[in-house]
Amino acid sequence: YLGVHGGYGWGNNSFRQYLSELDPHPFLDGFRSSGGLVGAHAGYNWQFGRAVTGFEIDWSSADISGSSQVSATTIFGPETVDRTDRLKYLGTVRGRVGWLPTDHVLLYGTAGFSWGRVDEMRRRTSTAANSNVTTPFDRLGWVAGVGVEAMPFGPNWIGRIEYLHYDFGAVQEFDVVTSTSPGIWRTD
Repeated sequence: YLGVHGGYGWGNNSFRQYLSELDPHPFLDGFRSSGGLVGAHAGYNWQFGRAVTGFEIDWSSADISGSSQVSATTIFGPETVDRTDRLKYLGTVRGRVGWLPTDHVLLYGTAGFSWGRVDEMRRRTSTAANSNVTTPFDRLGWVAGVGVEAMPFGPNWIGRIEYLHYDFGAVQEFDVVTSTSPGIWRTD
């Protein structure tokens, strides 16, 4: 089968990014993100009586984003940091296992591997200097979910409602910023 899909996604990006080495250590403390997605999928199913197994691959273009901001007085003066993460693409390769309670309805579970492309945008504004940095990166993880399919218009057309949970794991990042001024250094 081949198909198209659209939906809505939301997420929780838990992180702590320190702005300054000075007490009380102001920091960005994560954010929630949300937005829409559209894409296409393809798969193949095998039926054994009322049991169904199969596999599916999908790809989605997404606009799921969230942001956070913090301001503080640092050794360089007043400073503000904005961070926005935008999930641009999602893809999965999944197995499916299901059951047909009627001839036209399939209940199923699915699990497999996932991939996501994220743009991390940081804007730092201070009296000393301003910077805008966008860093794209890929995340690999796992995906699992459940769904229901029905044939409302005959055997060649299927409608589906599906929930998928993506998990891209934890990543630890370090940035080191140095100054040309003697005796001044900072780590984020």
